[in-house]
Amino acid sequence: MRMAVRASDLLRADHRQIEMQIDRLLTIVKHPNQEMVLQVRDVFAEIEKLMVAHFHKEEKVFYPYLRTTLGELLAQMDEQHEYIKEVAQGVAELTGRGSGGLDGRQVEELIRLSKELFNVIQHHIVDEENQLLRLADLHLSALEQDNLAATMRDLEVG
Repeated sequence: MRMAVRASDLLRADHRQIEMQIDRLLTIVKHPNQEMVLQVRDVFAEIEKLMVAHFHKEEKVFYPYLRTTLGELLAQMDEQHEYIKEVAQGVAELTGRGSGGLDGRQVEELIRLSKELFNVIQHHIVDEENQLLRLADLHLSALEQDNLAATMRDLEVG
C-alpha cells in the first residue's frame, strides 16, 4: 500500500523548487556582469519549466476542485497567475533576442522585470500557502488530498 500524499504538499514542494530558482535569478540581477543576460536566460528557462508544470497542476486539478467552496480566493490566485505570466513574458522577450545582445536600456528593463518576477512569484507563494493551501488542508479529507495528488502526478507523467 502506498503512502497517502496531500496535494497541497506537492504544491508546496513545487514552491520550494521555484523559490530556489527565483533566488538564483535575483542574485544574478543584483550583481550584473557581461554574462548576465545569458545567465538570466538559463535560470529563467528553468523557472518557466517549473512554473508551467506547477500552474498546470493548479489550474487543471487543484483550483477547479476547490472553486465552488473558495471561489473568491481562487479568483485572486487566478489574477496573480495572469500577472506572473505577463511579467514572465517580458523576461522571455528580452532574453530571447538571440546573440544580438541587449542595449543598456534593455538590460535595465531585464533587471527590473527579473526583480518584479521574483517579487510577484514570492508574493503569490506566500498568499497561496498562507491562505489557499491552509484552507485546503482544513477542508479536504485525506482521501480527497490523495486523489488530487494522484491526478497531479498523472499530469506530470502525461
